[in-house]
Amino acid sequence: MHPEFELHLYVSFQSRADAIALDVLEGLQELVRNNKSKSLHLHLRFSDQKSRRWDDAFVREQMKNVKSVQKVWVCGPPVMEESFEQILEKACKDFDIDFRT
Repeated sequence: MHPEFELHLYVSFQSRADAIALDVLEGLQELVRNNKSKSLHLHLRFSDQKSRRWDDAFVREQMKNVKSVQKVWVCGPPVMEESFEQILEKACKDFDIDFRT
């Protein structure tokens, strides 16, 4: 694996009990950490815990130290996918981040 490779995985569920494959995701994160790698960053959100919404301000905060974005995959309702894409494209442009579509 390329030493600069980083995967930031943002996953949102209604609750921990409703989460699909959460044990796999957390196990993968632990495996990566145990190998002293920083290639996987798992960001979990649970709606029932009144977690912060993933809105424009949240995306901008996450993008502060990003140099490039090569791939983005958003899985959710069409309105969420479209909204997230618009927010991400604007943040990349504002921060002068190389965003390859």
